[in-house]
Amino acid sequence: EWMEENEPALLSRIGKCVLKGQIELLVGSWFGAALHLIPDRDAQAQLLIHSQWLRSRVGPVERSAWLHTGAWDPDLPRRLVRSELRCTMLDGELLPRPRGAHHEPWYVVERGGPAIAVLPIDPHLSAQIPWGSPRAFGLELRRRREQGQRCVTLSISVDSLGLSELAAPQCWDPQDGQFPLFLQLITRHSTWIRTLSPSAVLAQLRSGGRIVPYTGTSGELGRSLLGPEQGGALQRLRDAARRRPDSVTREAEGFLRGPPLETALLRWDEANRLHKRMLRASASLHALRRRVHTRKTPESASGAVESAALRLYRGQGVGVLHDGPGGLIRSGRARHQVWLALLDAEQSAWNTVEDRRGRVEVSDYDCDGTKEVLITTQAMQLVLRPACGGGLSEWLIWGLGNLCNTLTRTRETWYELLESQRGIPQLIGSVRPLVVE
Repeated sequence: EWMEENEPALLSRIGKCVLKGQIELLVGSWFGAALHLIPDRDAQAQLLIHSQWLRSRVGPVERSAWLHTGAWDPDLPRRLVRSELRCTMLDGELLPRPRGAHHEPWYVVERGGPAIAVLPIDPHLSAQIPWGSPRAFGLELRRRREQGQRCVTLSISVDSLGLSELAAPQCWDPQDGQFPLFLQLITRHSTWIRTLSPSAVLAQLRSGGRIVPYTGTSGELGRSLLGPEQGGALQRLRDAARRRPDSVTREAEGFLRGPPLETALLRWDEANRLHKRMLRASASLHALRRRVHTRKTPESASGAVESAALRLYRGQGVGVLHDGPGGLIRSGRARHQVWLALLDAEQSAWNTVEDRRGRVEVSDYDCDGTKEVLITTQAMQLVLRPACGGGLSEWLIWGLGNLCNTLTRTRETWYELLESQRGIPQLIGSVRPLVVE
């Protein structure tokens, strides 16, 4: 949406590259949702919206999918196949190595029949672009080629491509920039290095057979979900395995990965409340859509439903549920925007109900094993927690947001870094405070 409004010429250039076969467009959830954390109907809708937008504004779309956050859940093959997608990419840390030292070009993953191809992303080589040494990168590719590996899948975040003014020269300088040097390396060794799109890999290289990915997360996201204590322990185990590259530690390193993405709902109660509000808004909107289809509401409600659906999808972005790479849970402004989008969607359903008198509901709203009290009026909704002394956990005002949009202070990973620096000598003396009379 931002590119369409601010950089239409760039979209046109991308479209030309797509038509030439230089770029393959990947379909994902339109507003960055984790597909397995939202209702199935919403996942299908988000994938459809994204694919339609790409086709109408950029170019043809292959049947390849991108998973936001890179987390894996066993239900993903079924959801992707239902949207006619046949391929995705996954961090190699989440894939077991059934044979050999390196992954095969691609594998097949299925759940109850629906099967999808998975290309294993190489985290080690991906981290070398663009900041690593092109020479070391080329030597590593040659070593793997000699060992029989035929394909490497790389994933590089746009954020790491030197977009800031300070990093741009180091990354993009025509003479010494790291990224141009990588491109020169690939061009110079084009006799044995070829670049392929995901669909070309499936068409030209043989599958490594069936595989079952580990349910969970990888990299920095996995460590952040575990918190400072467990996340630090995981990193120490990984470091120890790399320092002692014997057969035992190599085997152990293959089992060191992050927890499922749902762990974020356990670590941050605020993330869990946002998630449960999203589920409630989705259910209310789905009920409203059924009423429209059965003509139990005015015909004018049909347009309101679709507008409310877009606000619901906007509030399903997974970034606001965690603080890993791309995580925004510590941003009060981001949480407010999500609360507002979800409330707008739910209010649309509330406004179409003929009897809009206040109501009281008693249910386990946040799925913690104890019941909450939900009081809804024409102006607001309150969520009370009797198990917590009748505390008010949500004070929702239609069109305004959640007045209880706060975040509980928790211990952070960087606290340990501060504590480790206590022994550093003080270089600056105490400063006398400025007194203003």
